[in-house]
Amino acid sequence: MPCNWVDGWIKEGEEKGEQRGEKRGFELGKIETARRMLEHGMDVALIAELPEERVRRLAAQSSPQ
Repeated sequence: MPCNWVDGWIKEGEEKGEQRGEKRGFELGKIETARRMLEHGMDVALIAELPEERVRRLAAQSSPQ
């Protein structure tokens, strides 16, 4: 016979994992969007939702060496 409290822990763990995955995926999406914006020549100051220092690092990585 299954234990309800164990099933509850498993369900709770799965939900927390999904939330973390969604959050990480959202963050990666913002980073990729900022990278594409930089590739299209947008100014660092115009790129929102990421800390300016992070955008500047992306700009440095995107610049031809």
